[in-house]
Amino acid sequence: MASTMKAWHFTSPGTISKILSLADNTPKPADEEIKNGRILIKVARACINPADYKVPELGQVSRALVSYPKTPGMDLCGRVVAVADDVHDVEVGRLVIARVNPLGSRGALSEYAIAELDGYGTIADDIDLDQAAGAPTAALTAFQTIAPYVKKGDKVFINGGSGGVGTFGIQIAKILGCHCNVIEELESRGEQFAVVVDNVGDSPANLFNECHKFLVPDKNGGYVFVGGHLASWMEEGRLKTVVDSVFEFDQAHEAFEHLKRDHVLEK
Repeated sequence: MASTMKAWHFTSPGTISKILSLADNTPKPADEEIKNGRILIKVARACINPADYKVPELGQVSRALVSYPKTPGMDLCGRVVAVADDVHDVEVGRLVIARVNPLGSRGALSEYAIAELDGYGTIADDIDLDQAAGAPTAALTAFQTIAPYVKKGDKVFINGGSGGVGTFGIQIAKILGCHCNVIEELESRGEQFAVVVDNVGDSPANLFNECHKFLVPDKNGGYVFVGGHLASWMEEGRLKTVVDSVFEFDQAHEAFEHLKRDHVLEK
């Protein structure tokens, strides 16, 4: 097997369109890196998220978060090609979805990627690969902001229901047996929502200050601002990624340009 691979990377902070480049001689993850519960995946599909360009565009302060050079991309799906000796829940050849460490130097926009023990899950061979790759970060974020705070029959308000996290949030709330609402007319409805998930942060501007008017008192949920079971739900067809656009591997620049446009809503 070749010791190098193709991978997109940037070597310094800056505007993503200026710093992102494709290298065809990037060192492939070495055998000695596949340890401590890690698996090596041949990437079939990768998905980018806003954080992939927002972090390097922070400028020099981003060096406190990540090291350079860095390959962007957190989400992917693909086939397992190697597993650590202590991995027993997946075998070579299985299709998996995975979320790679966003603070690590290796990302999803490469031919091969490493996933940690808690960063992957097996999926059925007949799952749509584009939908699978789009799920990990957004779906996990949506799940974590809703599932711990609700029970069947609760009402959930999601601000920003058309974005990646929002579209998953609506589906997950319904799977959990909740009634989901994404309209802005809240105050007149009174105290009825178990949790408010804010995927926007500044529209409406006073959502946090005013949420007590429509939250059920004494609930464990309250207001959850998104700043961060899924595989089985996808296999059952109950959870789907709303795919906005699909690009070829060598079109990363076009993909990021599309992602940065305000009208891009889904994945």
